[in-house]
Amino acid sequence: MAPDGGVRALGLWHRRCDDSEPGSVTERSDHDNVLTRRRAALIQRYLLNPPTKLITWLGLLPGHTLLETTGRRTGKRRRVVVGTRIDRDQLWIVAEQGTHAGYVRNLSSNPHVRVRIGRRWVAGPAQVVAADDVESRLDSFGMPMHARNVRRYGTELRTIRVDLDPANRAQT
Repeated sequence: MAPDGGVRALGLWHRRCDDSEPGSVTERSDHDNVLTRRRAALIQRYLLNPPTKLITWLGLLPGHTLLETTGRRTGKRRRVVVGTRIDRDQLWIVAEQGTHAGYVRNLSSNPHVRVRIGRRWVAGPAQVVAADDVESRLDSFGMPMHARNVRRYGTELRTIRVDLDPANRAQT
């Protein structure tokens, strides 16, 4: 089995240019990016997210939170697990699929979100930060494995900032 859990062996991801250079991937076309996003969405939705949501809900997965947005078409609550970094009253997220991610499109339509930090919900407005160094932001999370996976499977990295309500944040 391949060292990355067999994903490359199944042909689900693109080959590396040179296996001796970690992180170097072939240049992807727009069509390849679409296929990568679809494959990642299927694996995440049905295989990874169900147990991860439960573990995050219980507050047992450090560096990750549940992000709750309002569906832009349905108006229903939508929850997704995201890797985060909390800096005072701001929560930072790096979206691996950028504006193609459903939660990013939802927050662009309605910026009011809630995040579950530990075992409490905290509300605040969220926005995509265009003028941010995504690579250094991702490194600041202090989770090298998370950063490596986001870089490897991401097609359009974008930084998102959530301004947490300080009154609610003090209770967490």
